[in-house]
Amino acid sequence: MSKFDQWSSSQLDHVESKEDRQALATYIAWHHRHRILRHLDNGTLRPSAWSTARQQTRVAVTFLNWLKDRGLTLAECTQHDIDDWFASGPTTHLLARTFMTFAVRRRLCPNLRLPAPPKATPDAQPQQERIALIRCLFTDDTLPAIDRVAGLLVLLYAQPAARITHLQVDDVTISGDQVRLRIAEEGLPLPEPLDQLTTTLITQRRNMGTAANPTSPWLFPGQRPNRASTASQLRKRLSDLGITRISRTAAFNQLLREIPAPVLADLVGCHPRFAAERATALATGWDNHAALRAAQYPPHRRSAG
Repeated sequence: MSKFDQWSSSQLDHVESKEDRQALATYIAWHHRHRILRHLDNGTLRPSAWSTARQQTRVAVTFLNWLKDRGLTLAECTQHDIDDWFASGPTTHLLARTFMTFAVRRRLCPNLRLPAPPKATPDAQPQQERIALIRCLFTDDTLPAIDRVAGLLVLLYAQPAARITHLQVDDVTISGDQVRLRIAEEGLPLPEPLDQLTTTLITQRRNMGTAANPTSPWLFPGQRPNRASTASQLRKRLSDLGITRISRTAAFNQLLREIPAPVLADLVGCHPRFAAERATALATGWDNHAALRAAQYPPHRRSAG
């Protein structure tokens, strides 16, 4: 604890205003130090508590110095200043929310409106596991085409099972060597071998033996005549391969680093606000407008024989 106290004292030296320095000292003592001591006493202190306290304190110092550059102290800041702070700079500015909330409650500043805390980003499958699954679906010719196509649509394009099962044969267009799949407003060009697998799936669709099903429009026909497979049935098949909700989350996170959130929202069928919030949580923006690049994914190698 003595090291934290020494470190905290050094942070106070970075604040010029006497009033702001006192406000920061009160915050450190009653928000961070008090909590750390309580968790130490009951044996629930996590190692991350120290780094969290230091990080939030550093950002509080940065905020106070930002106000000083505007000729203001904490007690003088306005809603306009608060809005400017959160609208500008890196995403670490969000970490100042803890200090500001404390300051408002202790009446160290005006009763300002603060943005809601960022939502936790759902757990995602580790990237190396996702890539391994993609490679498996690219190369394993023993797997049914339905599993390979559906699995790749999840792992490459973050498609939900409910959307996959509602794809129709007419959503696939073939022009020369290029195969496109309409999962948004425009047809998405499919990379190898997903293009070949999709055309194979059309000719080898399951549940086509019943009298009512030979003309089924669905790319993934269900067992009931003229009905698509259910999302729960497809999720079960994919789960058996290790492709779950966190796999789709990992794909979604990767796509957010490649294309703008509004475009991705349409591609995966989610609300634009959700995509934008996730992009912010991942510290990504809308500046990278690259198209989907299949070349980023590992090249497939056909199994010998």
